[in-house]
Amino acid sequence: MKYTMLTSIKSILIFGFVFGANLTTNAQQGDIIPPACANDTYTLDPGTTIHFYDDGGPGGDCNNGGNVSDGNFSNANCETITTICPAACESLDIEFLTFSMYNTSSGWDWMVIYEGTGTSGNIIFDNRSGSPDNPRGTDCDFVNNNDVLDIISAQDQCITFRFFATSVVNREGWDARVTSVAVPGAGVVDIDVTAPTCTADGSAVISNYDNSSTYTFTPTGPSVGTGGVITGATFGQSYSVEENAAGCPTSFQIDAQVLPPDVPSFNITAPTCSADGSAEITNYLSGATYTFTPLGPSVNTSGAITGANFGQSYTVEVENGGCTETATFQIEEQLVSPAIPNFNITAPTCLADGSAELTNYDNTMSYTFTPAGPSIGSSGEITGETTGQSYTLEVDNGSCTETAVFQTDEQLETPDEPVFNIIDPTCQADGSAEISNYDATLTYTFTPAGPTLGSLGEITGVSFGQNYNVEVDNGGCSATSDFQVETQLETPVPNIFADTTIGCTPQTITFVDTSGYVNVTCSWDFGDGSTSEICDTVEHVYDEEGIYDVTLTLESAEGCVGDTTLYSYIEIVESPIADFTANPMITDFNNTQIIFTNESMNDTTYVWDFDDTSSQVSNVDPIHTYPIGIADDYNVMLYAFGDFGCVDSTSLTIVVNNPDVEISVPNIFTPNGDNENDFFELINVDNIEDLDLIILNRWGNVVFESNDPNFKWNGSIQNNGAECTDGTYFYKIKVKDLMGEEILKHGFVQLARGK
Repeated sequence: MKYTMLTSIKSILIFGFVFGANLTTNAQQGDIIPPACANDTYTLDPGTTIHFYDDGGPGGDCNNGGNVSDGNFSNANCETITTICPAACESLDIEFLTFSMYNTSSGWDWMVIYEGTGTSGNIIFDNRSGSPDNPRGTDCDFVNNNDVLDIISAQDQCITFRFFATSVVNREGWDARVTSVAVPGAGVVDIDVTAPTCTADGSAVISNYDNSSTYTFTPTGPSVGTGGVITGATFGQSYSVEENAAGCPTSFQIDAQVLPPDVPSFNITAPTCSADGSAEITNYLSGATYTFTPLGPSVNTSGAITGANFGQSYTVEVENGGCTETATFQIEEQLVSPAIPNFNITAPTCLADGSAELTNYDNTMSYTFTPAGPSIGSSGEITGETTGQSYTLEVDNGSCTETAVFQTDEQLETPDEPVFNIIDPTCQADGSAEISNYDATLTYTFTPAGPTLGSLGEITGVSFGQNYNVEVDNGGCSATSDFQVETQLETPVPNIFADTTIGCTPQTITFVDTSGYVNVTCSWDFGDGSTSEICDTVEHVYDEEGIYDVTLTLESAEGCVGDTTLYSYIEIVESPIADFTANPMITDFNNTQIIFTNESMNDTTYVWDFDDTSSQVSNVDPIHTYPIGIADDYNVMLYAFGDFGCVDSTSLTIVVNNPDVEISVPNIFTPNGDNENDFFELINVDNIEDLDLIILNRWGNVVFESNDPNFKWNGSIQNNGAECTDGTYFYKIKVKDLMGEEILKHGFVQLARGK
């Protein structure tokens, strides 16, 4: 609950207690710590909050005999007086989070809280001996016991705290959250000031503007318009404004548009062969902020830029009071000197002069020889030099140069290469070889080893088909040549394979030569008078029964001929010929028995398939009955089997039709009750699905009609009316057969009772 106490005409102090709350927890450290025995006054800024607590920490502790470290106020036998004041035109809101006084009835330690400054104001709280808040003695937790929790002062009113302790203590202590809060209706002017930019001046607006109030500016000059917008202020001048002379002025200042800095200007030093490039900002502005994008570089007070990556384009933004300008720059890396020419010098041999190549050749470089003469090819090979001459080569990449020297020497003398007389092999003998320019004073070496030389240069001991290298050495240089002696030419041996060796006429058989010889000509004899010159795979058709020999002759490219004959290799028999007749082949579903006659030849067994749900049969001449009452076409298959599994087939189609509808009616009837010809009716009603009958007299009147195929007209109107007179009547009949086809019939019938 809340208690209110009147202190003067214009100030009211409100303080209250909250029962049952447990607020003895330590709060965050605050902003006012009263030094022991001091007398200090603090004034808060508008709307700010601080913590006010004892110098040992945020609050004391009445528990555990006080043996804790969260109090420890160092005041000893003296008073500490602390006054806290709100900002102008505001009041204080004080909330105690912890408040412990280990006082006794004799008043060891105590706290007095006053309204106003000093200790002469109205007392809010007092636990001194004999005071209202003392009676509990050592029961010191005043927050939990609801003595003090929240104090709200009047506008512009301060609160003073007077504390006394007999010695350094742990139990005494407090932590209060103190806020300077605006007082509703106090006349405080709220101003929103917009900072100036690079494109516009600053501005100010009274956010709680009331068009019924009077606003006074000091110094004079500004005015306030609709919506609270302040105009007429001098940029950079500090003003205060007061609403209705309430005595609570608010200060503000409007600043002029901020002038942008100059665009950064760079001095870019190009790289050289010995140093990297560099950059500096020639119009560097001290006090401005320079930002590089991407990050990395920095600029010192002389404008020199360091930390840039070579070849990276950077944007520099200079910012001065909120305004910016940008420019870009790029620093290049030290020019690359070409690599020193590196030569691969090949010594001269018995076969060639020495040579040189530039192993680090780069076709983007420029090369100069001194003395002139040589040139460099696309792979770095050097040509055109004079053997034994020393040259200097300079390489130039357009910026820097490097040099190196080289020299090549002349070819050594070599003996003549061995010349061979090679005798080719034949189908009857191996080949041979001799060195026609043999010189007994030279050394001959065979690789691989094995062959030897005779006194006339004849070569023996070779392996046929082996390529040999012969090196002739004159004691310093050597020359080589290759030769090879071939073995006797091979005579091909055919190997015949057929995909089948038995069959029925006409039988196609595929023959293959599996010997694998290539570059040969082929000649096939199939034993039936037919031949073929096709190699590899060949097909042949045997049209007649018989047993046949097959011969294949191969001739190699060198003219060697070989042949193979397989005797009685192929056996061919006559194929069966399937044939049959059926009686009848066309019928209706009332007569479905069919007689089949087998007329096949060269066969031994048979299989019949009647194309209905019945099983296949193997009779020679079967009789088969198809389902009665079902019209359909049946494709009958006959399979005739002969020797070697040969088979032939043929088919016939059996047609089972719906029966024809025959509309037959009498041309006279005598309905006289003698049980003879008493009704006009259809003579045959088979195979009729639907019927529509109408009978008219000679005046066109309907005397009888029916939809029943078994109708019977007794000569009276609709069979139950008056008797019709003797005479001629017209009838019209429309029927549908079982296939849905319509049939029309009309004519005349004579009614004659004979009475």
